[in-house]
Amino acid sequence: MTRHTKESLRELAYARRIALPAEERAQKALAIRDNFLKSVYLPRGAGISAYIPFNAEVDPLPILDVLIERGYTALMPYTAPNQTLITFRVWTRSTPLQRTIHGIMEPVPDETPPHIPDVIIMPLLAFDGKGHRLGYGAGYFDQTLAYLKTKTKFRTIGVAFQIQYYDRVPVETHDYPLDMCVTEERVYTFREN
Repeated sequence: MTRHTKESLRELAYARRIALPAEERAQKALAIRDNFLKSVYLPRGAGISAYIPFNAEVDPLPILDVLIERGYTALMPYTAPNQTLITFRVWTRSTPLQRTIHGIMEPVPDETPPHIPDVIIMPLLAFDGKGHRLGYGAGYFDQTLAYLKTKTKFRTIGVAFQIQYYDRVPVETHDYPLDMCVTEERVYTFREN
């Protein structure tokens, strides 16, 4: 088993993910959607946060499209300039978006109200069998989830291509774990919440 640093694993995981052809990523995203919808329990009317895909991430929008049709509230993260805590904003396909300093598309905050999520679909570069998640390293999600944990109950669910699974993801005490992760091949449950 190779032991990676966070930085070396970020480079490896990103290179593997970006190497997947776009058509294959799109097909796998639909399989992930199907696995998510048949395997994840969502309380009626829950607020479900996802993200606009960036840098060949799994596209969670097909999941949100179905959930909106089923009466769930879809949300997207928004990071205000010079802030490290994320807020979550109500989202539909017609919600105006803006590009952040990191190049990520997020809702225009004045155009959509804030909402606290019940389930957060997490972007990630890598994950392991213990629910450790490797993100891009800025720490926005880890800080936000640690803060939200003091205020409310929620679940964190990663969506990833199976090639993003690694035997061991380096973890630090401030890293917030996943409750589940859904790939095109299987559903991993790490903690009941």
